[in-house]
Amino acid sequence: MINEKPPFLKTHLWSLVLIILVVVMGIEILLLVQENQKLRSALTARRGPFTILNPEEKVPPLWGIDQKGQEVKGEYPSAEQTVLFWFSAAC
Repeated sequence: MINEKPPFLKTHLWSLVLIILVVVMGIEILLLVQENQKLRSALTARRGPFTILNPEEKVPPLWGIDQKGQEVKGEYPSAEQTVLFWFSAAC
C-alpha cells in the first residue's frame, strides 16, 4: 500500500484535464462567433437592392472563369439551357 497513489491526486488530475478542455472549447466558440460575425457582415455589406426586370428587359450577361482558366460569358435568353455552379475556393 505504500506504492499506491493517493486518490485525491487522481481526482485533481481529472479535474485539471476537464478544466483545460472547457477552456479550449470556450476559446473555440469565441473564435467561431467572431468568424460568423465577419461572414454575416461580408454578406450584408455587398448585397444591394433587388430590382425586378420588366418582361421586355434583357437579363444582364454573366461572366466567369471556367475550370481551364478561360473566360466564359453567358447571354440570356439563350437557345441552350445552362446550369451555373457558383462557388468560391475561399469558403
